[in-house]
Amino acid sequence: MQLKVKKDQSEQFLYNTPEFPAYFGQGRISDFPNYTALCHWHDDVEFSVVLSGSMDYSVNGETVRIHGGEGIFINTRQLHYNFGQSQQEGEYFCVLLHPMLLCASPYAERTFVTPLMSHPAFAYKVLRGPWGQKICEKLQRLYERQKRPYPQLSIQAGFLEIWEQLYQSIPQDEKPIKARNQNLNALKDMIAYMQENYQKKISLQEIAVAGNVSKTSCCKIFQKYVNQSPNAYLIEYRLRNGLELLRDTDMTVTEICFEAGFSGPSYFSECFRKTFGCSPLEFRERSQKEK
Repeated sequence: MQLKVKKDQSEQFLYNTPEFPAYFGQGRISDFPNYTALCHWHDDVEFSVVLSGSMDYSVNGETVRIHGGEGIFINTRQLHYNFGQSQQEGEYFCVLLHPMLLCASPYAERTFVTPLMSHPAFAYKVLRGPWGQKICEKLQRLYERQKRPYPQLSIQAGFLEIWEQLYQSIPQDEKPIKARNQNLNALKDMIAYMQENYQKKISLQEIAVAGNVSKTSCCKIFQKYVNQSPNAYLIEYRLRNGLELLRDTDMTVTEICFEAGFSGPSYFSECFRKTFGCSPLEFRERSQKEK
């Protein structure tokens, strides 16, 4: 199964119940290649709580460290990824919920949902201290509720409680004016272009044009917000699609290399080994043993 993205290349999650926009998952930072998730964004708001160890989150180019017992709230459509510095392990659970669950009426959406979603101080919030601990505890209960039969009403009610706590923390004397960050907008456009055309040959010039910036600015933007060059991001995106195909299909390595956008199997294998520490065939054999 390949990475799922929408038309604008934002990430599309497979919700636990297809018609109810909520996703619950648990994992370790070591589950990601090189202990680093791919930079992405989505319409859902995201909550992550670290159960043990620690993790780093990059949100719109800012990095914060989250320790065991702490969490983070990431607002809708923010560029982010989590990683472990020096391959430090961290176990966590995450909850993704679509804001539509909060919009019982146009009044509720206009008065309580949009102001927080668009507030410049709420791209993300670290959940620590007494205030954050209360939200983390509610998230833990929410995570446990989803394992019960017919959990949707409890999940929606719990989400409303958490949102109320977030909403109450907005400084009431501030008007939430969304500041446009041209570099972030350009980065989203460039990532969208690469994810839409990764199977083709893509030049740095084409990536820069997609973001309406120069090649120099393109490289600087990627380095600042993604901590990678455009080419490195593109190779990693292709590799992760190739990894999914190795794990979930019977396609040959040669077929997969072209499907993932590489020029040939030798270069694909070279990049794969450099990134994942094994050959494509070794990865497939290991994946089959784990099933």
